[in-house]
Amino acid sequence: MNAPNDEEQLGIVNVGGSGFHLITSGPNKNAFPSFAPDGRRIVYRTTGPEGEGLRILNLEDHSVTVLTSEFARLETTLKCLPFARTAKTCTS
Repeated sequence: MNAPNDEEQLGIVNVGGSGFHLITSGPNKNAFPSFAPDGRRIVYRTTGPEGEGLRILNLEDHSVTVLTSEFARLETTLKCLPFARTAKTCTS
């Protein structure tokens, strides 16, 4: 989705197609979202002037947690991401 600033942003919509709204904003390109199984968080990749890497967006309070601070492919950056589509068993 191209936002007004011509950068890619993430949006969300209800199952029936109503209620569309952007859930990210700013100068960065935000892409490749994946929902947590509980539906309350999304992990996504960001790149741009405000930094790059992986972020977790809490859909309830809109807080963003920095997961990584460098651009990398998800599967080569993390040993485990509990809510990835192909989640592996997490070990410490």
